[in-house]
Amino acid sequence: MLRLTTTLSLLALPIALTRLLCFHRRIRPPSALLVPTPDAIVLSLFPIAWFFGFLYYTEVPSLVFVVLTVTAASDDQHWLAALLMYLRFRRALPGEKPPSKLHDPPALAAGFGDFFKAIWSVPRVVPDLLPSFVPYTLVLAAFGAFVVWNKGIVLGDKSNHIPALHIPQLYYFAAFSTAFGWPVLISGPGGAVGLGKEVYKRMFGTKTCEGVSLAFSELSADL
Repeated sequence: MLRLTTTLSLLALPIALTRLLCFHRRIRPPSALLVPTPDAIVLSLFPIAWFFGFLYYTEVPSLVFVVLTVTAASDDQHWLAALLMYLRFRRALPGEKPPSKLHDPPALAAGFGDFFKAIWSVPRVVPDLLPSFVPYTLVLAAFGAFVVWNKGIVLGDKSNHIPALHIPQLYYFAAFSTAFGWPVLISGPGGAVGLGKEVYKRMFGTKTCEGVSLAFSELSADL
């Protein structure tokens, strides 16, 4: 019966993903709630989610709630996103001044200087973000209180679940993502050759990029 929790979560994942995908594509979701789109089903069959769907782990329920949270937050329903029990809509008043935006150019068009521009743009957007951020602070505070009360984030055997920085996981993730995302990676300008040139340019195109790449490589080797 315990595994039924994750199995039901795995069945709910395509439904949650359908709403999120339809929102970002600006299309109307299916009229029937229990009819997911084919691409949502494919994403739900992603090997990691499918594997944990038959074990009593929290990964799949957490993934479902994260997808629902992102969907609600994208629709500006921040209390629903934070608490999943209170619905809140925000509508701009006629003639209202557009809110300030964080400097966030596309990754392919961004340069080293855009990092500092993004930092300088933060104070301008803070007043607009605070009303939406308040619901999440309540959840964050509750999580912090739980960690203090539980003396850690682990619910089970703390001796075998010790949080630690595991650099090799980053390489596993990069290899895994590349293996499943290669059609997208090579579909850009220049194909696979263009991708290789772009990676080399970003890692060794300038002295700064070369220094940062070497520094991260050295840090990874030491850890």
